[in-house]
Amino acid sequence: MVRRVFFQQKQLFSRRQDLDLDMITNLSIEAFQWEHSFVQERLAAGKLSQELANALNEQISTDELVYSQSLD
Repeated sequence: MVRRVFFQQKQLFSRRQDLDLDMITNLSIEAFQWEHSFVQERLAAGKLSQELANALNEQISTDELVYSQSLD
């Protein structure tokens, strides 16, 4: 499901002539990095348990992998 969403977003962005695919890819990667940072900040602040932080980071990493595979 995640892969399908990323593929659909890629198709939508690709239709627009004024959007640079490299820029979209870089922004997407930066968004994943921000998600990881947010989880780490919440963990450090005691707002998340270690178990939840691990699960969230694992899901973010999986989503990032699916996104990178959808670029092919």
